[in-house]
Amino acid sequence: MFYAIKSACKCTLTALGEEPGTPIKIDYLNSFSVSSESEQLTARANGADAIIMDGSRKISFTMDSEVLTNEQMAMMVGGTLEGTKITVKDSIPTKYYSMEGIFTVVNSDGTEEVKKMTFKKIKPQANGEFGMSALEISSFSLTCDAMADEGGVIYEIDKNVGGVGA
Repeated sequence: MFYAIKSACKCTLTALGEEPGTPIKIDYLNSFSVSSESEQLTARANGADAIIMDGSRKISFTMDSEVLTNEQMAMMVGGTLEGTKITVKDSIPTKYYSMEGIFTVVNSDGTEEVKKMTFKKIKPQANGEFGMSALEISSFSLTCDAMADEGGVIYEIDKNVGGVGA
């Protein structure tokens, strides 16, 4: 059975490390996209490609919205959030999170199903850009890089069993 994706991910980020704190909800996305790249090494015989080996994998994902929270803004600009104040310094904080996102799909038989995407370890990129305009609604993008856990798992997608729907 095949399916079409009906909704963007509703995400929950949980800080890894010392004290995780309150999970960050980003459940208002207009789009969510995952990209995957891998390095390839090519061995040639008589000058022609003969063997191609895949090397390391790089996974990142981007969350796009027209609304945001202070937590998301702080991640976008590589700053820290204390209370309501976002502070951006010359050094970028290194903070890792795990991310769980749910999204709805429509199966080829017409039934809907909620799936869960779980990233084991992510880090927001501090390369974000945001603009302000009195003429149109601003849009915001937060891109995160994903890393493997101790077992080599970067992310998983499965049915959202026993969870809340998307």
